[in-house]
Amino acid sequence: MTSKEANNILAILKAAYPAGYQKVTEPDLIVTVKLWAKTFKDWKYSDVENAVGAIIATRKSDFPPSPGVVMDQLIKNTTPPEMTEMEAWELAFKAIKNSAWHAEDEFKKLPEIIQRSVGSPEMLRSWAGMDAATVNSVVQSNFMRAFRSRKEQDREYLALPEEVKNKILALSEGIGA
Repeated sequence: MTSKEANNILAILKAAYPAGYQKVTEPDLIVTVKLWAKTFKDWKYSDVENAVGAIIATRKSDFPPSPGVVMDQLIKNTTPPEMTEMEAWELAFKAIKNSAWHAEDEFKKLPEIIQRSVGSPEMLRSWAGMDAATVNSVVQSNFMRAFRSRKEQDREYLALPEEVKNKILALSEGIGA
């Protein structure tokens, strides 16, 4: 998104939330436009505009949204619906039931986010050796917490600018080398 497009977004927000922009000075507006343009530089204007429109239509607040709130809505609008914790657990539990002897195969069948939440085929094998009550209480609770954390990390990663993602990738490849 360009500075001109960021200015258009802020004009929409000013029209929707006039009280939030009453005391904004021209120098403040210039800084705000630059901030919004930089925050959303890797995103298409139409996607940002749609996110702002969704917020205006659904949010019951007299204050304009911050760039972070718009980014959350933008990611929600542009990514497929996420699996719930219970849906993820059902897939993991199904894999656990067959992991005493086939943990590697079962692990490979799981979606990547569930693999990251489980950790390894060895963890599936370990859980398969536990009694059902423990698996359905302690293991389930810990898995769901890990899954929730992974989803949040993934959402936060999507919000990062491309240059930051590239630095993270370079650092992680340096560690793996």
